[in-house]
Amino acid sequence: MKTSKYFGLLTAGLLLVNVAVRAQDASDKDHQEKMKTHHKQAKDHAGAIANGQSKTKADHQKHADEADKNLAEAKKHNEALQAKGGKHKASHDAIAKHHAEAGKHSKAMKDEAAKPSPDDKKLKEHAKNFNDSMDKAEQEREKTKDN
Repeated sequence: MKTSKYFGLLTAGLLLVNVAVRAQDASDKDHQEKMKTHHKQAKDHAGAIANGQSKTKADHQKHADEADKNLAEAKKHNEALQAKGGKHKASHDAIAKHHAEAGKHSKAMKDEAAKPSPDDKKLKEHAKNFNDSMDKAEQEREKTKDN
């Protein structure tokens, strides 16, 4: 009788661990997907500036602000994954580095867009550099996907 009682407790314990591990995996995948989405949205907004779709000062400011907001959201998801550590720590550290670089370009882009007469060439260059940093971050994120 004792053996079946212990076996039952052991089975219940293993089931709980299994459920916890699956929930962790789902949470990680959710962070991965949201980071991917925010990378894309940030690049779309900066791309509107870089490729000339954004024509007015108000458009420039709107796209620069939206790119910056999406960068901030992507950073949050990377930080959540970074805090967990694990086998992809180096990749998440590299993503953080690329996010920091993109943040510098985002600030420069927003500062230029806020000027009374923004220099279109400088604005496009900052947007291009922002997108390059986001591309690098997304390439690193791809490395962290478990196959």
